[in-house]
Amino acid sequence: MNLRLILLVLSLALPSGLGRAQPWREKGDERIKVFYHFGEEKNVAGLLQEVNRALPDLETKLSVALEHPARIYLASSQAEFDQVTGGNLPDWSQGASFPETGSIILKSPRFSQDISALHQTAIHELVHLLVALKAGPGVPRWLTEGLALLFSGEGSGKPLLPLSRALWANKIIPLDEIEQVDLQPHSEAELAYLESFQAVQFIVQEFGWASLSKILAALRQGKSWNEALYAETALDGAGFEAAWLKNLEKSYRWLFLLNVQNLIFASFVLLVFVAFVAMRRRRRRILRQWEAEDAPGQGIF
Repeated sequence: MNLRLILLVLSLALPSGLGRAQPWREKGDERIKVFYHFGEEKNVAGLLQEVNRALPDLETKLSVALEHPARIYLASSQAEFDQVTGGNLPDWSQGASFPETGSIILKSPRFSQDISALHQTAIHELVHLLVALKAGPGVPRWLTEGLALLFSGEGSGKPLLPLSRALWANKIIPLDEIEQVDLQPHSEAELAYLESFQAVQFIVQEFGWASLSKILAALRQGKSWNEALYAETALDGAGFEAAWLKNLEKSYRWLFLLNVQNLIFASFVLLVFVAFVAMRRRRRRILRQWEAEDAPGQGIF
């Protein structure tokens, strides 16, 4: 057990939470338990309802069930969130999961001011717990992030223009490089999440949930990603990525042209080009006319 995990276990196990005078309160059932501070009762009720609604579908699709109650903690301030998570997450992060302890840490709407983000992030982090339970620690980061985005609904709401621009600029991040997404600048992290979501969607569309579940189960048995993937799809990692990129090119390469600003710019460039061509043609026509007027006439005298 590493130092970070020891500190996490101690901080969450103490009755008084993180050294606060105010203790953690608890609400939930045998499957989901939420720990919170006074004043969060309304947020907790909505959170429990949303998570319990989503959990059966998650377990069915992933063919796995929680062995112990998931413990969700609502941090009531940024300082509390940083103390529990180690303070290494970027400001835009809304939550974190720790499969070793079955714990999820979320930012309370008290300071995040976003109830919808609370619900989506809770499901997102719950998926991480279930995937770790199903497949163990050998799951590629892009796969678990893509699944979390898919189930939480976050992926379908993300703008696709960064993906289209990356395709045009040949700046798509290789899937095996999406491991330290939390340490990347926000723009790169956004692209990494988009790619993860699209890659998981591609697996589901091409091979189905049953195949994806078998791949995860094979990882739990100790097979490498390439072995688990090939056994179910007849593609290794490189072959899968090539097929996925081909699908991306077909679906999204031209999307950036639909952006209003890009369309205005492209129209302006086109108008300038048309005007330039028209001006050259007019100049040539005038020159031909002058040449014709300067040519020696016949029968003038």
